[in-house]
Amino acid sequence: LRAIASALTLTDRALLILIGNLVCVYVAWNIVSYMPRQNRRSVVYQISRMFLLMAKIVYFIFIEVVLFPMLCGYCLDIALTPLIPDRDKTAHYRAILNNSPSRRAIYWGLGLFFMLQFARCVSYCRHVARPGLLWFIRDPNDPDFHPMREALEGRTVSQQTKIWRSAVMYCGALLVCFGVPSYATTLIAPGTFPMTYPKSAWTADFPHSMHLSVVLLVMMIQWGEPYEMARALLSFWWRFAARVVRLSEFIIGVRDVLDEGRWELAGYPQVPVVLPRLWMPTRVVTEAFEEVSLEASDRARDGERGNAVPTSEFRARLQSRIDIGLMQRHPWVRFVLDGQNIRAPAVDTVSVVPGRKMLVPVDDLGRPAEDKHDYEAADYPERRGDGDGDDDDDEQRDLPAAAPESSFRDLRFKPAQHKVIYVPPGLRVRVFAFMALIWVLVAAMFVTTVVSSMYVGRVLWTVTGKQQRNDYLVFPVGLMGVIMLSTRIYQVGSLVAGLFGRNGSVTRALGDSIRQIYQGWVSGWKLLVTASVFFVFLPVLYGLVLEVYVVVVLREYVDNKEAESIFAHTSVQAVKHNWLFSSLNTWVLVSALRWFPDTRLARAVDRLFTGPPHTWQVWRGIVEIGLPIGGVALAAAGLPFAATFLQMWMRGELTWEAAHGVLFMSEIKQLARNALVIMVTATSLALVWWACIVYKRWSRLARDQVYR
Repeated sequence: LRAIASALTLTDRALLILIGNLVCVYVAWNIVSYMPRQNRRSVVYQISRMFLLMAKIVYFIFIEVVLFPMLCGYCLDIALTPLIPDRDKTAHYRAILNNSPSRRAIYWGLGLFFMLQFARCVSYCRHVARPGLLWFIRDPNDPDFHPMREALEGRTVSQQTKIWRSAVMYCGALLVCFGVPSYATTLIAPGTFPMTYPKSAWTADFPHSMHLSVVLLVMMIQWGEPYEMARALLSFWWRFAARVVRLSEFIIGVRDVLDEGRWELAGYPQVPVVLPRLWMPTRVVTEAFEEVSLEASDRARDGERGNAVPTSEFRARLQSRIDIGLMQRHPWVRFVLDGQNIRAPAVDTVSVVPGRKMLVPVDDLGRPAEDKHDYEAADYPERRGDGDGDDDDDEQRDLPAAAPESSFRDLRFKPAQHKVIYVPPGLRVRVFAFMALIWVLVAAMFVTTVVSSMYVGRVLWTVTGKQQRNDYLVFPVGLMGVIMLSTRIYQVGSLVAGLFGRNGSVTRALGDSIRQIYQGWVSGWKLLVTASVFFVFLPVLYGLVLEVYVVVVLREYVDNKEAESIFAHTSVQAVKHNWLFSSLNTWVLVSALRWFPDTRLARAVDRLFTGPPHTWQVWRGIVEIGLPIGGVALAAAGLPFAATFLQMWMRGELTWEAAHGVLFMSEIKQLARNALVIMVTATSLALVWWACIVYKRWSRLARDQVYR
C-alpha cells in the first residue's frame, strides 16, 4: 500500500484513481439511498444521483468496449495455442499471465476484430433465419433499441448479469469453434503443424513479396468478396441442417409437411428411419397435404377463414389422407404426424418482459393452452370476455401479471409480433443437434482453410528462395492464394449456374458471359494498377518522408540504446519497414474517408473509384490524386537532401563518398539537422496559416452578428 501511495508508476496512479472513484461512488450511493424524501430536491442529492448515473455509464462502457474485447482476445489466443510448438507453450502461457500494456492492446484489437466478425455472422444468420428466431440477440436496427437509456433506467445487477452471460457465450463460442478445431488440425496434419518461426528474425529480413502479401491479403479480403462465398455456404448448410433435425419452419420459416411427422416401417415401429427424404415415398405425403389444404385450413395457424377448422380436425384429415395414399402404393411404410403448434416471436424486435415465455404451446384455436401464458388478456383487460373486464370467469383464471411500464418502449404483448408455427417433439434436443451441425461446418471450414493455406503458403515460400521459413508470414501468403482460388471457383460456378438456369436464348447467355469475363479482366488490371500506385509507390514515398523526418532525427538526437538498436538498420530494411507501416496507414486513411465525406479528397475518391472496379477511372485518379500526393511527398523527402548537398558544396566537402553516405543515410548528422529545421519551419508556417484562417472566419462571423 505504501508503494501504491507513492504513485511512482502509471499502475500505482491508476489504482489510486480507481480507489478514489470507488470511495466517491460509495458515498454517493449512501446519499441517494438514505436521503429523506423531503430533502431529495437538494443540490447534494441531485449531484450524487448524477454522479452515480455517470459512473454507471462509464462502468458499462468500460466493460463493453475495453474489458469484453480484451477477454475475447485472450480466449482467441488460448484457442489457437495448439498451433504453436510445444516448446513455446509454457512461455506463451506465462506471457499471457504476465503481459505488457502493448500485449493487452493487441489482445484488445484481436477481441474487437472477433466481435465485429461475430456481429457480421449474426447479420448473415438474420437474413437466412426465420424472423423472430434470434429475438434474444438485440437488433441494432431496432428503432426501440436504446442501450444508453436501458443502462440508466435498468437495474445494475440484471444488466451486469446479461453482460456476463454474453461474455460466457462469446468465450464459449471462441473455445469451442476455434480451440477444438485447432487441436484437430494438429492431429489431421501432423507434418504441417505446429507452426515454426525463427525467434530472432525481424520481418525486414524476409523477401519483399512476403511483406506485400500481408497488405494484399487485406485488399483481397476486401475486394475478393470471400464473405459472399461464406454466406452462400452458410445459407446452404443452415437449410440442410434445419431439414435434418425437422426444424425447417422453426428455423427457416418455411413450412414443410415432411417435418411434421415421422416415418415408421410396417411391423417395426421401433426401428429408426435414417435419411428418410432420400428413399421414402415423400411425394405421397406432399400430395396429400396439398389436397387437404385446398379443402380446409388450420385455424390455429391461418386464423378464422371460411374453411378453417381446429388443428386436431385438420391433422386428422391429413393423417387419414396420408394413410390411404401409402396403403394403396407403399403398404410397407407409415407416416405418423406428431409434434404440436406453438406461439413464437415473428420479429426480432419483439417486446421482451423478464419472466415471460417466448415459446408458448397453443390449443386447437391458436390460444395459449394455459392461462398463465395468456399475456394478451393480462396486458389488455378490455379484451377479456365481453369487453368490460369484470367477468367472473376472468377473475377465476390464473392470468400472469401485466407487463411493466417503460419510459422508452411499450412492453405489452402485441399479437402482430407473434405467429403460430409447428415444432416436433424434443425441441431442445433438436436445437442442440442443429447447433452441433453448424459447429461441424465452422470446424470444417477452419481446418480446411488453415491446412490448405499453410500448405499453399509453404509451396509459394520455396519459390522466393532459400530464406529461413516463418510460418507467421507463410500463412497470410497461403490464405491469399486460397481466397483467390476459392472465390474464382465460386464465381465461375455461379456463372455456369446462371447460364444453365436462365430463361432465354443461348446466344444471349453466352454474350452475357463474355461480357462478364471482359469486365473481370478490366477489373483485374484496374485493381492491379490502383494497388501498385496507391499501395506500393505512394507508400514508398511516404515511408521515405517518415524515414527522413522521424527516424533520422530520432537516430541523431535520442540518446537511448534500445532506440538505437531498433533504428539501426540498412537502407533496404528501412524501405521495407517504412513501406509496410505506410501501407497500413494508407489503408486506414482510405477507410477513414467514409467518415469525412465533405472533404475534397473524399469527393474525388467517390467520383473516381465508386462502383464496380471495371467502372473506375484509374488514370484520372492517378493524375488528380496520385501525382499531387506523390509530388508533394517526393519534394518533402528531397528537400533535406538538397539542403545538405548545398551546404556540403558551399563548404567544399561534396564528394562522391560523402554524397553516397548521405544518400544511403549512413552519415546523418547534417541531414538530421536540416530535416529538423525544415519540419519545425513547416509546422510553424502551417500553424500560422491555420490561425489566419480561423481568425478570418471568426472575424467574418462576428461582423455578420454585429451588422445583422
